[in-house]
Amino acid sequence: MASSVSDHDAKYDRQLRLWGADGQAKLEKSHFCLLGAGPEGTETLKNLVLPGVGRFTIVDNAKVTERDLANNFFVTEAELGKNRAEVVAAWLHEINPDVKHVDPLVKSPIELIELNPDFVTNYTFIVATDLPERSFLRLAESCFAHKIPLVITRVYGWMSYLRMQLPSYPVIESKPDNVIPDLRLSVPFAELKAYADSYDLASLDDHKFSHVPFVVLLVKAVQGWRKANNIAEDVIPTPKDKVGITSALNDLKRRGVAGLNFTEASKFALRTWVPYRVPDEVEALLNDDRAQHLTRETSDFWIAVHAMRQYRSCEGQGRYLPLIGQIPDMKLNQSPLWKLRMCTTTNLNKTWPHCMDTYKRHWRSSAATQNR
Repeated sequence: MASSVSDHDAKYDRQLRLWGADGQAKLEKSHFCLLGAGPEGTETLKNLVLPGVGRFTIVDNAKVTERDLANNFFVTEAELGKNRAEVVAAWLHEINPDVKHVDPLVKSPIELIELNPDFVTNYTFIVATDLPERSFLRLAESCFAHKIPLVITRVYGWMSYLRMQLPSYPVIESKPDNVIPDLRLSVPFAELKAYADSYDLASLDDHKFSHVPFVVLLVKAVQGWRKANNIAEDVIPTPKDKVGITSALNDLKRRGVAGLNFTEASKFALRTWVPYRVPDEVEALLNDDRAQHLTRETSDFWIAVHAMRQYRSCEGQGRYLPLIGQIPDMKLNQSPLWKLRMCTTTNLNKTWPHCMDTYKRHWRSSAATQNR
């Protein structure tokens, strides 16, 4: 059977798993500039050539010397006296022929910075090595003005330093660790509530009872706590209600039936009495001036944050963000698990279109303005 994986994806499989197809596409469209083909700069560039940087330029007017033979893997004795930028560029291109555009520039990095500091606008990313302070400051000023990422590095024998200067650099497709599933168990969304209500626990035999999803048990425990204490459905439980909800969960247990679902419910019960809150780092983004006041130069990231902000103000009742669609791991038969996933999918299909419509509206407006 022929493989459905392209040669490109097979070659770059490792980094595709790390930063995804979008990150790989951005790398392949980028133009990297190295100022100074010394050992630290050459090694940095090598680590971008191997994963497939789209294009690179090396600026260096120095000749290959015996010192380079001792510390630079990308020069050989046969190349003594040749321009270092051209030699290094040729060897780097050889390790990954996919990099189609290789541009050695025989010019002093210091003179280039002094005579034309705006040269940085031709590149996506700049790495500069072994620059004097005056040149470093002038380069940093130009990169900052044009929002070009800059890395400065220098090596002193066994010691080195690296400084990075970045404009605001948001990452949309992040992969956070330890994401806590958000099912709004204290005030369940309509689809989850309807799914929980479809279970009549009293009518189930012991086998089916032991396979009721623990999420359903928790929703019913909160409902039981509300009923026992005459608490309205819009009242959100707090940590002081822990005992009451735990008691309501225990009341659902059936004598002689030991199911893992109740064990799982007990472990996850904390989510029912801890009030929903937007993480501080997300709240800071939503309240950022760039998310509140869009301009012609607003990036895709801030348009997306603005859409989230608009959703919370309207459909989210000033409190909630859209569900992320993730459910906790459960020891379940496939049918209940599939139905639970359908609950979140149905909710996502209702809520995300509002965010996407807001995003597309502002994105098209921004794109139309830029293309005029």
